Formats: sequence, structure tokens, C-alpha cells
Amino acid sequence: MLTVRDNSNPADLHLILSGLSDVTSVNYHEITPALLTERKPDLVISMAFTAEFDCLDLAMILQASGYAGCYRAIAAGLPVPAMVINEVTSLCPALDFDIIDAAPQSAEYIN
Repeated sequence: MLTVRDNSNPADLHLILSGLSDVTSVNYHEITPALLTERKPDLVISMAFTAEFDCLDLAMILQASGYAGCYRAIAAGLPVPAMVINEVTSLCPALDFDIIDAAPQSAEYIN
């Protein structure tokens, strides 16, 4: 797994994914074809929106770098995730893209 973080908030994904093994974490500006070839991630994950980039920016770099795997973006309570998903998949059809909703669940839905 390759996590892509925002330089202004380097701990965001580290906190979410702490405890997982085989995770490489890089800054957005470190994504290159060489890095993707070397690491061969089966999954790329990032926050959907950061101060430095958004999921479309990253998706376009991933696709231009030859990555054709899974990319998941984490967002909390995005009002219409399908709009973002449709935009990313239409511009980056080589990627398997989806959004992970990290919004806290209401107590009424918890059993």
C-alpha cells in the first residue's frame, strides 16, 4: 500500500492507518513513475482533499505515471461522492477509483 500525504499535515493518514504493515508513505510531490515502478503498490490511498492536492490531481498524476491499480480517497461526509467519483473515473479511466467515507456513523445505525 502506498499512502500519499499532504506536506502541511503529514500525520493525517499515519493516524488513520497506524498499525498496518507494508505501508509506504510519501508526500504528494514525491509521486513519480520511478517510485511507482519500484514500490509496485497494489493500492494507493490519500485524503480526498488537502491543502496541497485533491484526489483528481493525484489520480491524473498516477495515470500519467502508468499506474493502473486501485486508488482510494478518504473523505468525511462528502455530500455527493458520486460526482467526484464520476469526474475522476471519466478523466482517469485506467484507475480503479472510489471514495471511502470516513464520517462518523450515527448511533442509530450502530447495533
